[in-house]
Amino acid sequence: VKLSVSTFHLPGIDEVDSVLHKALRNRLIQMESISSYTFTHDIVQFTFLTSFPETSDRYNYLIGRTAWNKLHYDVINDRNWLMFKSILHLNQAHTMITSEEDKVAMIKLNLDASNCAMSKGCFSAMANFLQNALIWAGNKRWGEYYGYTLFITNQLAKAYEGMGCLDKCKKCFDMVFQNVRCLEDKFQTYFTWIRCLQGKGDYRAIIKFCLSKLEELGEKLRCKASKLQIRLALCNIQNQLRTMSDSSFLCLPEIQDEKTIATMRLLSAITLNSSILQKQDLLLMSILKSVQITITHGRCVETAFTLACYGMLCALVNNKKEAYRFGELGRKIENTYSSDVSVAPTICVVATFCLHWQEGPHELRSILLQGFRDGYEVGDVQWSILNGVAMIAVSLACGRHLHELEEDTRIFCESMSIYNKQRDFLILCHPLWQGISNLMA
Repeated sequence: VKLSVSTFHLPGIDEVDSVLHKALRNRLIQMESISSYTFTHDIVQFTFLTSFPETSDRYNYLIGRTAWNKLHYDVINDRNWLMFKSILHLNQAHTMITSEEDKVAMIKLNLDASNCAMSKGCFSAMANFLQNALIWAGNKRWGEYYGYTLFITNQLAKAYEGMGCLDKCKKCFDMVFQNVRCLEDKFQTYFTWIRCLQGKGDYRAIIKFCLSKLEELGEKLRCKASKLQIRLALCNIQNQLRTMSDSSFLCLPEIQDEKTIATMRLLSAITLNSSILQKQDLLLMSILKSVQITITHGRCVETAFTLACYGMLCALVNNKKEAYRFGELGRKIENTYSSDVSVAPTICVVATFCLHWQEGPHELRSILLQGFRDGYEVGDVQWSILNGVAMIAVSLACGRHLHELEEDTRIFCESMSIYNKQRDFLILCHPLWQGISNLMA
């Protein structure tokens, strides 16, 4: 069992480092790399099992089944640990699991384990379970198990992106792109590639890629616009929004067309990356187009982020009432979707631009903490970092004790340094850290 240490040590989260140091001193674990550890007991167990190659599969199968039965029929405090132990052993028992039904069950079990690992920020463990799921699919990966394989490979790219293994992420993209059967399946592949480009920090390439895919979908977006064109587009949207109440937004029909959903996702990617590169015209036009699609076609997961961004525009022109209204609408719509959808992007925009007109800094801090943890749990590291940085800034503004805040900021920066691909976002925290240290003299 390998432990990938990427837990953010913010208030309310246990201090993992001190426990690891004690375990190392007592030889309970061994360090494999700067953030990867292996239990000594597992090394002994692995050595024992591999000493009997003819029966090792049988032993692994018996151990795995025993742990699985205990998981289902006994009262266990740490069910995740027992689930991992069971699946890890069953993954080594290939000769004992031969029926197609059992192989499909193993694919599903590894997917469940990978989701659990992702929720804990253990991307290396997540990748390991996904790789085993592909092994169980065997030669039928892109045939009989096409749906499973498409989902697994895209998730694997997400895991590699979280680990900073961008070459492996690119290989996943190439594999999926070579085997996809229809345009709808290509959409998910597009966003796999966008994650890879985000890891490289190539924001211009992301915008170029998204614009080209929008053209393929029959949508055009102005990269540059005159002030008159922007004002006309903004007035058009404002006139349409005046006739819509909050309840009418919440009652919008769900978008069923995959192309429209893909368009919304591409526009969201353009919004983020154009803001990073300070392309104001493109930022404004992408937000306004997203709002227009929402009014015309209905809502989807991206609608919450779209309304939050429109609230941001309202805040920038000093329309505080509308900024707060659309920020709250974005949060309400987001709450209607399942828990595996990241709320971190919407929370970051709403808390930074919309709610601070109405909410106090202490309330904002708790909201940003929710966005930070949510993004971390679903693997949305980029937005998790942005929420964390905003939370530290708000904590400083509301007068939190400097010594406590400096320690939290230091631990946050050190923990997040694992994600080298997000250094452009993490560096936003360094001036805050330096400012806190200067205040402490």
